[in-house]
Amino acid sequence: MFAFHFASFSRNAIWLVACALMACTDGGTQTSSVQSANPTSAAGTPASSTGLVRDDGGRVQRYVAMGDSAAAAPLVPGDVRTPLSCIRSGKNYPSLVADDLVVNAFQDMTCSGAKTDHFFEAQDDNPPQLSAVTPATTLVTIGPIGANDIQTTIPFLECINPLPPGVGPACLINTQGDQDDATRYGKPLATVKANLEKAIAAIHATAPNASIFLVGYGVYFPPGGCWPEQPYWPETADFIQSLHNRVNAVLKQVAEENGAFYVDTQTAEATSHSPCAPLFNRWIAGVVAERVAVLFHPTDIGAVANAQIVANAIRGRR
Repeated sequence: MFAFHFASFSRNAIWLVACALMACTDGGTQTSSVQSANPTSAAGTPASSTGLVRDDGGRVQRYVAMGDSAAAAPLVPGDVRTPLSCIRSGKNYPSLVADDLVVNAFQDMTCSGAKTDHFFEAQDDNPPQLSAVTPATTLVTIGPIGANDIQTTIPFLECINPLPPGVGPACLINTQGDQDDATRYGKPLATVKANLEKAIAAIHATAPNASIFLVGYGVYFPPGGCWPEQPYWPETADFIQSLHNRVNAVLKQVAEENGAFYVDTQTAEATSHSPCAPLFNRWIAGVVAERVAVLFHPTDIGAVANAQIVANAIRGRR
């Protein structure tokens, strides 16, 4: 069953597949005198050059991207940038935003599997994501991130059900009761909120001229899902979407309360391009991916669409 094979994949296995499909590269990094000064970063450590894609030395627009695999876009065709364990595509939405805005410098710290703790802590060979933010930084995108904190991959993998709704037992992961919900999701969401607030405060303190944009998760299911096209019963599809919506609500609240901007990617067009959309029109891959993408992660056209949404939001705040 596909869910079994996906669940058994490690991040290292995925990047081996990625390297077989695409070029593994450091992205042609160029280090300027601005970056090489090695100032103290927002992580409280010397600035890291990890994830540096380009730097022409200019100071007008210096962009740092942070987030998890929904931002890194694993397996989307394009250069697979170092560190390979992050499985970040050279055609993910931050890379496309950097090209669209023609930034002077771009450092991509997005990493598959990242939690909000990884703003401040290394994730394998990826340094703390905040270590890319320096006093010269002028633009930061954060997210999507937070879903790994509440382990949204569990219902994606454990609740696949090819049987018709009502035939056999329902997936128990969304029927545990209010107390379990508070323990399973409430506490981790509080940690997400606290870590986001701490990260934004560190960015404001280190890079006072930086504009900060928190980017939300997209549409995984329209209301009721689309069994059997995506084999999740209606209540399960709604539950999975609700988890991502709860993370988005935290992202939005933190942005509004801490001098940042929230970018809502759940547009009407996004709903019509969910995994329930016709084949080859999906911004997020479903159980059977017709494009090169990881299950329930951005496709190539999804990365392009999200880049347009984010770039337009940035332009609107200039």
